[in-house]
Amino acid sequence: LCFILALVLIGCGGGGTRGTGGIEFEGRLLRVSGEPIARASVSAVGISQTVTTAEDGGFTLMIPRTTESPVLIVTAENRAIEVP
Repeated sequence: LCFILALVLIGCGGGGTRGTGGIEFEGRLLRVSGEPIARASVSAVGISQTVTTAEDGGFTLMIPRTTESPVLIVTAENRAIEVP
């Protein structure tokens, strides 16, 4: 399984758009060919939130500001990887 995880930092400090005091990460999960990976799970080490990617591979994940150097965990097609 080869894929690319494209992440864009949307907000920080003020808590993004949800006012939680966290950092909102928005990204897309793509195969090397550019095809989106839908219905994959994305979470981060040390937090309980898990989100599922949309049909276009997109997702949004809130990471608490207290989390240092978050590591994402991506599970797709019965395989899991960690993305530092």
